[in-house]
Amino acid sequence: MNNYFMRISVIIPTFNRESELCNTIQQVLDQIRIPDEIIVVDQTKKHQEDTESFLKEMESKGKIILIKENVPNVARARNIGFRYSTGEIIIFIDDDVLLKKNFIEMHCDEYKDIHTDAVSGVVYDTRGRELYGTYNSILKKAFTNERFINLPGGNTSIRRNVLESLCGFDEKFILSSVHEDKDLSLRLCKAGYKVAISRKASLVHLLSLGGGRSVAGNRLVPRKERLIPQMYFYLKNTTFLPNIYYFLKILQNHVVNYYKLKHPVLLFRSLLVFNISFF
Repeated sequence: MNNYFMRISVIIPTFNRESELCNTIQQVLDQIRIPDEIIVVDQTKKHQEDTESFLKEMESKGKIILIKENVPNVARARNIGFRYSTGEIIIFIDDDVLLKKNFIEMHCDEYKDIHTDAVSGVVYDTRGRELYGTYNSILKKAFTNERFINLPGGNTSIRRNVLESLCGFDEKFILSSVHEDKDLSLRLCKAGYKVAISRKASLVHLLSLGGGRSVAGNRLVPRKERLIPQMYFYLKNTTFLPNIYYFLKILQNHVVNYYKLKHPVLLFRSLLVFNISFF
């Protein structure tokens, strides 16, 4: 089938975003290749009046399918959007992005190769720096002998039948849902599916305030909210020895580096504080 005539669904999970969400939806509507459906899974309890009016207008005009979800969880939100979708190709994007007019067209172009099962689009920040590394050498060494290609959750497309075969995203990635996209990428790799990398299907991630991962004006999430999904990812996907290695790496990132320890004696006190804050 001509890739241009494949049915395309765009899924946008959103949480506590206002003008950025409206701008993202409008950019999708302004694409050269307009998708067949735009599904917005809204996990925000209450929007600002302008945002609420925009969403209702877009829904009433049939421009978007709006789904309300009370419990924030990006993995679950993507799965809900997928269940409502009808497209042969599913494109997942974040709710605070900048898109070129040919963004969807560039994703579709990759499926001219009938063997392509998913597409990893490159993500940049507002300074032009590439985020979320396409290749991950640590994961490659730990999990597979093949080249591991990361599918960033905020710029990924995948064939419907492939995502169905993998049972979607793992909804056990709770809180900030760190690594739920890496988990899907790993399962794609292990199952032998072909993932293409597209620099033409790139976007800019604004990393705006709000959303599930932004705290106090920066990109850091609380240690507890980042630690739980990270630990789940490595416990789920590695054996004993790699688990020990990644536990120590996480300990370094969440405890040692966080407290900027200048002497090993302070480690015990920091661990105590960390455990209290964790529970």
